[in-house]
Amino acid sequence: MACTTLFGVFLLASFVALGLGVSVTLEAEAFAGKLEANRTIFRSEASNVRNVLLYMDESIDMTFCLGSDDTILIENIYYSNDGSEDLFVLELDGKIIADVSGTTGTDFGNKWNTISETGRVGEKMSVGSGEHTLRVLVDAQDRSKDDGYGAELDRVVLDVANNSDLSCPETTTTSTDNETTVTEETSTTYVEESSTTYAEETTEAETTIPCEGDDC
Repeated sequence: MACTTLFGVFLLASFVALGLGVSVTLEAEAFAGKLEANRTIFRSEASNVRNVLLYMDESIDMTFCLGSDDTILIENIYYSNDGSEDLFVLELDGKIIADVSGTTGTDFGNKWNTISETGRVGEKMSVGSGEHTLRVLVDAQDRSKDDGYGAELDRVVLDVANNSDLSCPETTTTSTDNETTVTEETSTTYVEESSTTYAEETTEAETTIPCEGDDC
């Protein structure tokens, strides 16, 4: 098993034959930065003992990169739920690719610590190289029966034909911004110093002109 880093996020890649080639796990809590801190929930049965709570119409975006054109399949979604049935809607780069129903039923809150799985979702997809975003959105099969508790997402497992490293390269935005900032600051300081020097020279010249008698 090899670990790679995606924007500081751990992706677990294991070379297991699942039909395409490489199994890559996207941990939900690694992509929960835009949600409130209390949405990451401790669950002893979850992978990395963490789930992410999503209410109806809420989603989480999982970003990954492919070094070359590839074929991928959503092998499994791991989650927990205690209450009415929820629906997971999946989008890839803004396009809906599949949806799958979660489990239903309650055990007085105890089922939140029971991790369920959907199995394969959707079909194999040909995906180009570069950066991609997999969005998992929680919906309700029947909105009138939504229990208001949502569902907890544990992880999504992708089956990837060729690319085992789905980490994205670091950008140079920060260093570029720093260089621009330095240039702007240097330019501004130079202009200010030039103006100040010019004003001082002018004032000094005006106050040293002699004026006596009929010459005034």
